[in-house]
Amino acid sequence: MIHAVCLLFLFQDVYSKTYLIETADDLIVAKPIAAKETPGYAKPPQNGRDYAQVLDEGGQSIPSCVGHMGSFNFSTPEWIEKVTPCASVTFQLGENEFYVSKDEEKSSPVKINRYPITVEEYQQALDGETVELENEDGKTVELKTTDDGTLTLDGKALTNAALVKFSKNGFTF
Repeated sequence: MIHAVCLLFLFQDVYSKTYLIETADDLIVAKPIAAKETPGYAKPPQNGRDYAQVLDEGGQSIPSCVGHMGSFNFSTPEWIEKVTPCASVTFQLGENEFYVSKDEEKSSPVKINRYPITVEEYQQALDGETVELENEDGKTVELKTTDDGTLTLDGKALTNAALVKFSKNGFTF
Protein backbone atom coordinates (compact mmCIF):
# COMPACT_ATOMS: atom_id res chain seq x y z
CA MET A 1 0.00 0.00 0.00
CA ILE A 2 2.82 2.41 0.88
CA HIS A 3 4.42 1.74 -2.51
CA ALA A 4 1.18 2.59 -4.29
CA VAL A 5 0.87 5.91 -2.42
CA CYS A 6 4.53 6.78 -3.16
CA LEU A 7 4.05 5.90 -6.81
CA LEU A 8 0.94 8.08 -6.96
CA PHE A 9 2.83 11.07 -5.52
CA LEU A 10 5.80 10.47 -7.82
CA PHE A 11 3.52 10.31 -10.87
CA GLN A 12 1.76 13.55 -9.87
CA ASP A 13 5.11 15.29 -9.34
CA VAL A 14 6.44 14.24 -12.76
CA TYR A 15 3.17 14.78 -14.62
CA SER A 16 2.82 18.34 -13.31
CA LYS A 17 6.21 19.23 -14.83
CA THR A 18 5.31 18.20 -18.39
CA TYR A 19 5.10 21.26 -20.65
CA LEU A 20 4.24 21.96 -24.25
CA ILE A 21 6.95 24.06 -25.87
CA GLU A 22 5.81 26.34 -28.68
CA THR A 23 8.04 28.30 -31.01
CA ALA A 24 7.32 31.60 -32.71
CA ASP A 25 6.46 31.54 -36.39
CA ASP A 26 8.15 34.89 -37.02
CA LEU A 27 11.91 35.27 -37.46
CA ILE A 28 13.54 37.19 -34.64
CA VAL A 29 16.32 39.33 -36.08
CA ALA A 30 19.49 39.56 -33.99
CA LYS A 31 19.81 42.94 -32.34
CA PRO A 32 23.09 44.87 -32.49
CA ILE A 33 25.09 44.95 -29.29
CA ALA A 34 24.85 48.18 -27.36
CA ALA A 35 28.12 50.04 -26.79
CA LYS A 36 28.42 48.90 -23.17
CA GLU A 37 27.61 45.24 -23.89
CA THR A 38 30.28 42.69 -24.74
CA PRO A 39 30.20 40.30 -27.69
CA GLY A 40 28.47 37.02 -27.07
CA TYR A 41 25.27 35.23 -27.80
CA ALA A 42 21.97 36.74 -28.90
CA LYS A 43 18.55 35.16 -28.48
CA PRO A 44 18.09 32.06 -30.68
CA PRO A 45 16.72 33.06 -34.09
CA GLN A 46 13.80 30.58 -33.81
CA ASN A 47 13.75 29.91 -37.55
CA GLY A 48 14.29 26.20 -37.24
CA ARG A 49 17.77 26.41 -35.74
CA ASP A 50 18.25 25.32 -32.16
CA TYR A 51 21.25 27.47 -31.36
CA ALA A 52 21.86 31.12 -30.65
CA GLN A 53 23.43 33.55 -33.06
CA VAL A 54 26.88 34.77 -32.12
CA LEU A 55 27.50 38.49 -32.43
CA ASP A 56 30.86 40.18 -32.92
CA GLU A 57 31.99 43.50 -31.41
CA GLY A 58 30.08 45.39 -34.12
CA GLY A 59 26.84 43.54 -33.40
CA GLN A 60 27.04 41.56 -36.64
CA SER A 61 25.95 37.94 -36.67
CA ILE A 62 28.73 35.44 -37.26
CA PRO A 63 28.35 31.70 -37.94
CA SER A 64 27.30 29.90 -34.80
CA CYS A 65 29.60 26.96 -35.15
CA VAL A 66 31.36 26.17 -31.90
CA GLY A 67 34.42 23.95 -31.62
CA HIS A 68 36.94 23.34 -28.88
CA MET A 69 40.60 22.58 -28.21
CA GLY A 70 40.18 19.25 -26.49
CA SER A 71 43.52 19.59 -24.68
CA PHE A 72 46.03 22.16 -23.48
CA ASN A 73 48.81 19.59 -23.20
CA PHE A 74 51.41 20.90 -25.66
CA SER A 75 54.07 18.35 -24.71
CA THR A 76 52.71 15.96 -27.36
CA PRO A 77 51.19 16.54 -30.82
CA GLU A 78 47.93 14.87 -29.75
CA TRP A 79 46.38 18.26 -28.97
CA ILE A 80 46.27 18.97 -32.73
CA GLU A 81 44.14 15.87 -33.37
CA LYS A 82 41.72 16.91 -30.61
CA VAL A 83 40.93 20.36 -32.06
CA THR A 84 37.40 20.18 -33.47
CA PRO A 85 35.98 22.07 -36.46
CA CYS A 86 34.95 25.64 -35.66
CA ALA A 87 37.45 25.95 -32.81
CA SER A 88 38.51 29.49 -31.96
CA VAL A 89 40.46 29.59 -28.72
CA THR A 90 42.83 32.21 -27.35
CA PHE A 91 44.97 31.23 -24.39
CA GLN A 92 47.85 32.59 -22.36
CA LEU A 93 50.81 30.43 -21.38
CA GLY A 94 53.03 32.33 -18.99
CA GLU A 95 53.39 35.81 -20.51
CA ASN A 96 52.60 34.72 -24.08
CA GLU A 97 49.26 34.65 -25.85
CA PHE A 98 48.39 32.09 -28.54
CA TYR A 99 45.42 31.60 -30.83
CA VAL A 100 44.29 28.17 -32.10
CA SER A 101 41.63 27.78 -34.76
CA LYS A 102 40.13 25.35 -37.20
CA ASP A 103 37.55 26.15 -39.89
CA GLU A 104 34.13 24.49 -40.17
CA GLU A 105 35.29 21.76 -42.53
CA LYS A 106 36.64 18.67 -40.81
CA SER A 107 39.55 18.46 -43.27
CA SER A 108 40.66 22.06 -42.65
CA PRO A 109 44.05 22.50 -40.98
CA VAL A 110 44.56 23.42 -37.35
CA LYS A 111 46.24 26.82 -37.08
CA ILE A 112 48.22 28.27 -34.24
CA ASN A 113 48.63 32.04 -34.39
CA ARG A 114 47.24 31.71 -37.95
CA TYR A 115 50.01 29.31 -39.03
CA PRO A 116 48.83 25.86 -40.19
CA ILE A 117 50.40 23.07 -38.15
CA THR A 118 50.35 19.28 -38.60
CA VAL A 119 50.95 16.49 -36.14
CA GLU A 120 54.08 15.53 -38.09
CA GLU A 121 55.55 19.05 -38.00
CA TYR A 122 54.85 19.35 -34.30
CA GLN A 123 56.49 15.99 -33.59
CA GLN A 124 59.55 17.00 -35.65
CA ALA A 125 59.94 20.11 -33.49
CA LEU A 126 59.54 18.05 -30.31
CA ASP A 127 62.25 15.72 -31.66
CA GLY A 128 64.68 18.65 -31.92
CA GLU A 129 64.26 19.78 -35.52
CA THR A 130 63.55 23.39 -36.42
CA VAL A 131 60.27 23.54 -38.34
CA GLU A 132 59.34 26.59 -40.39
CA LEU A 133 55.61 27.35 -40.51
CA GLU A 134 54.18 29.64 -43.19
CA ASN A 135 50.83 31.45 -43.09
CA GLU A 136 48.59 32.57 -45.97
CA ASP A 137 50.47 35.89 -46.24
CA GLY A 138 53.79 34.11 -46.75
CA LYS A 139 55.13 35.10 -43.32
CA THR A 140 57.10 32.42 -41.51
CA VAL A 141 57.86 31.51 -37.90
CA GLU A 142 60.03 28.82 -36.34
CA LEU A 143 58.73 26.00 -34.18
CA LYS A 144 61.63 24.49 -32.28
CA THR A 145 62.83 23.03 -29.01
CA THR A 146 65.33 25.11 -27.06
CA ASP A 147 68.36 23.73 -25.21
CA ASP A 148 66.37 23.49 -21.96
CA GLY A 149 63.69 21.33 -23.67
CA THR A 150 61.07 24.06 -24.09
CA LEU A 151 59.10 23.98 -27.34
CA THR A 152 58.73 27.49 -28.73
CA LEU A 153 56.76 29.13 -31.51
CA ASP A 154 58.46 32.30 -32.71
CA GLY A 155 60.43 32.33 -29.45
CA LYS A 156 57.32 32.02 -27.24
CA ALA A 157 57.13 28.98 -24.92
CA LEU A 158 54.44 26.39 -25.63
CA THR A 159 55.75 23.94 -23.05
CA ASN A 160 57.19 24.52 -19.58
CA ALA A 161 54.79 27.43 -19.10
CA ALA A 162 51.66 27.59 -16.96
CA LEU A 163 48.22 28.10 -18.49
CA VAL A 164 47.14 31.48 -17.15
CA LYS A 165 43.77 31.86 -18.90
CA PHE A 166 41.89 30.99 -22.05
CA SER A 167 38.91 32.34 -23.91
CA LYS A 168 36.57 30.56 -26.25
CA ASN A 169 33.84 32.17 -28.32
CA GLY A 170 34.16 35.48 -26.51
CA PHE A 171 34.12 34.11 -22.97
CA THR A 172 37.23 34.08 -20.74
CA PHE A 173 37.87 31.21 -18.32
